Amino acid sequence: MSDGKKQDEEKYRLLAEHSQDGMFLATGYKLVYANNALLRILGAHSFEELKEKNMLTLLEKEDAQRIKKDVRKALKGELLERVYEVKATRLDGVPIFISLSMKKVEYAGKPHALGVVRDITARKKTEENLRKSEELFRSVVEHSHGGVLIVDDAHRFVYANDEFCRLLGYSPEELIGRDFREFLDEESREFVADRYLRRQRGEEIPSRYEFTVVAKNGEKRHVEISSATITDSEGNVRTVAQLLDITERKRAEKMQSSAYKISEAVHSTQDFKELLRSIHHIIDELMPAKNFFIALYDEDTETFSLPYFVDEYDTSVDPSNLRYGMTGHVLQTGHSILADKKKIFELREKEGIKRIGHDAVCWLGVPLKIRDATIGVLAVQSYTEGMSYTERDREMLEFVSRQVALAIERKRAEEALRESEEKYRMLVETTEEGISIDDENETIVFANEALARLLGYEKEELLGKRSFDIVYEEDLEKLKKEVGKRRKGKTSKYELRCVTKNGRIKTFLVSATPLYKEGKFIGSLSLMLDITERKTAEEELRKQKSYFQALFEGSPEAIVSMDEKHRVLDVNPAFTRLFGYTADDLRGKDLDDFVLGEDDRMGRMYTSKVINGEIVTAEGKRRRKDGSYVDVSILGAPIFIEGKQVGIFTIYRDITEKLKAEQEKEFYNSLLRHDIANKITVIHGNLELLKEEGLEEAQELFVNDALKAAQSSSELIDTIRKLRRIDTEQTMGALKLDDIISKVIRTLEHQAKNRGITIDYVPIKGVIRANSLIENVFTNIIHNAIIHSHCTTIRIRGMREGKQYKIIIEDDGEGIPQELKDILFEPRVKGKQSAGSGLGLYLVKKLVESYGGNIEVETKKKPMHGTIFHIYLPKFL
Repeated sequence: MSDGKKQDEEKYRLLAEHSQDGMFLATGYKLVYANNALLRILGAHSFEELKEKNMLTLLEKEDAQRIKKDVRKALKGELLERVYEVKATRLDGVPIFISLSMKKVEYAGKPHALGVVRDITARKKTEENLRKSEELFRSVVEHSHGGVLIVDDAHRFVYANDEFCRLLGYSPEELIGRDFREFLDEESREFVADRYLRRQRGEEIPSRYEFTVVAKNGEKRHVEISSATITDSEGNVRTVAQLLDITERKRAEKMQSSAYKISEAVHSTQDFKELLRSIHHIIDELMPAKNFFIALYDEDTETFSLPYFVDEYDTSVDPSNLRYGMTGHVLQTGHSILADKKKIFELREKEGIKRIGHDAVCWLGVPLKIRDATIGVLAVQSYTEGMSYTERDREMLEFVSRQVALAIERKRAEEALRESEEKYRMLVETTEEGISIDDENETIVFANEALARLLGYEKEELLGKRSFDIVYEEDLEKLKKEVGKRRKGKTSKYELRCVTKNGRIKTFLVSATPLYKEGKFIGSLSLMLDITERKTAEEELRKQKSYFQALFEGSPEAIVSMDEKHRVLDVNPAFTRLFGYTADDLRGKDLDDFVLGEDDRMGRMYTSKVINGEIVTAEGKRRRKDGSYVDVSILGAPIFIEGKQVGIFTIYRDITEKLKAEQEKEFYNSLLRHDIANKITVIHGNLELLKEEGLEEAQELFVNDALKAAQSSSELIDTIRKLRRIDTEQTMGALKLDDIISKVIRTLEHQAKNRGITIDYVPIKGVIRANSLIENVFTNIIHNAIIHSHCTTIRIRGMREGKQYKIIIEDDGEGIPQELKDILFEPRVKGKQSAGSGLGLYLVKKLVESYGGNIEVETKKKPMHGTIFHIYLPKFL
């Protein structure tokens, strides 16, 4: 071999030995060479472990067959080179993933396979973890309560989750690839697009803001967006955003704001016309109100006036005709009307409503009410096809109508005061609000009857007093500040506590307006609404809330409160002690996901029932935080407020010890009923056999005593068995009293005759609600009378009393001793001569009470006149 070849060979050997990749030469699938890296990858300590080894045996069967097939092709020249990623098993049994590439080469004059092996186990694990992570985050996004979307740099949707699709009313297929700006309303389009572009450029802009989208049905929804930009694996810039639907929140805020603005307009407007214009403007911010009017009704003259009317088509309408149209119908019924063309036509046909003015596409009118009186109607209407009002619009208009009515009343009161002293006095003397006028020194110069009544004074007693004289001392500084505002020409509204003549403290809501004459401040007009009861109610509500919170927190039972969808709101400490979960662990989540087993269908059925308004009581196993299970009793109930289900509460009680006690009780009962009873039977039988052996008299006495003891033990076990059946047997049915008592008499009649006792029974025609154990009631009482009373006659009578039957069992025997009478029905109570267990009458009482009846006993006062039992049993249906 030449020096050059030796150098080349040495060079290639060094490369192979120091390579991080495994290398091998193989012929006939057997290795003839393997470098150190391959030994390390396959877990071999030396080449001897791999020499002559078939590489394919280290691979999965399917992979081995595929590679074997490709090798054949390669040897034929049909396949030159290929890379495989396969699963292999090291010599030490550890599974790994490898990348395998082979190439046909000539070595030593023969074709060989030159292979390169790379350990890709770590990469494969990373890929698997990445796949799982991707699945996890996809699941989180898909089940998010907010809309999640991804937009590319061309404004197009590349992803939208189900919640976002639901929000807009489109399917994912309808959204993907479309420009997101298509779904923005006109006012939001430019603003949102600008922020989007600036964010794409990397500028610092707020990530959270609000705008309006347009759903597929044309409805506009207010959303709050939180967004960020990301760069994908290909370097493309994407915007990821989460949207929350805040339409209802914005609507509520708008309604509250409108009500506040209307209230403020009373003070900020100069006259009645300006107030109505302000109201129109405020309503127009809530909903389209291009066509708007307020009609007021005078109950004294039974006529309408139209102080405010704005319309696209009708310049004016005769107010006298309003009573015959939709306006009059609202006033008459006292209820709002939302009507499209079809509904308007139906009202005209059915109610005789007349057409007033131009035909509307949609008409919405609400009554204006002060307390229970309707003072007018506020209405909006649309003449544009496709522009209709909704139930939400009706709700908003009804909400603000109360404030509108109050604003109108107050403004008219102010104008009446300015226009006419007489009209002013009529108004202020009939209103329920206290009204006072103070001069520039805060001296009361006028007070209406309502204010005098509220403060417990005569009107004349208030005149000349200063406002500061009737104010609670802790509120004096507040009043001084408010007076200062009025002196600067500002109206004000505030709460103020005043002291009545008898020393009681009342709270008023005061609306005060400065009075001017020729530009000079001359005093104040104050409207005072007594809100004492409201404040008291609020305080009481606060106390009740604290009380119930204390009950909740201090209850020894585990309690969880949830919303109407079974999502946890709070848990008490007892719940945490029982299950291990805190409120923070569960809040906002479905309780079943934590305390139910995976296959607990019954538990999920209980949940469904409670969600649907049913009360559920049950027992079962529930899972703790540590994975263990606990036996609990369950009470689940819906929470209703004003007829609407608003939540759910569930109470859990740990019944582990109870179940354990019941199991032990059942074990001992079973032991008594079977094992001991069988042994007593054997004893009894053997004693009977012994008795037949011709015993001496003394021996026979002992045997008889033993037989009596065995018989008494059997009877005791039978009584315990019946007591057990009372606790477990729930099935009740219709039973004829006569059949029951007649059967008992037939059983005991022979025994009674042997003792010279007559049973005098008058058949009782009646059906009671009981079960087969009822016979024991009559058997015990009649048998006791036969054995213990020393009577000659037992009388049995019955009668119906309301919804029950009264059965009287009477004997003429010795009666019950006084010391036993009060404890007769207690367990183990018996007479001195009785050989029984003392459980018979205890069994009787337990049985009667289990049927919903009761039993009483009396002893006749005269000696030898016997005992009377009164048994009351419920009739069937």
